[in-house]
Amino acid sequence: MTNDEILTRLNEYLDQHISGIRGALRQDPYMGDIFKLFAAATATHESAGPNSPQITNDGLVEDIGERSQQADTPEHHQKKLELLRRVGAMWSEWDYAWRMYSRYH
Repeated sequence: MTNDEILTRLNEYLDQHISGIRGALRQDPYMGDIFKLFAAATATHESAGPNSPQITNDGLVEDIGERSQQADTPEHHQKKLELLRRVGAMWSEWDYAWRMYSRYH
């Protein structure tokens, strides 16, 4: 998957969550779906080399936040930003664990 495809899919998941289609953020299958996007983003970055763009917590909020501001109602946009901050925290936790794994294994 490309970074744009990953961000588009995550944006769709957030919209589904706000619409009530998905369950709690930190429960499967929702959390697993988001983790799969994180893993795909990490694999994309690693296969393209260290100078390739990487999706970060800040990048998630900025990119999807901009998409939302342009396409969503103000109320939906605000809900999405709140959800994005929570997803971004999870993304940062996973990124840290991913980078530290090789130190301990």
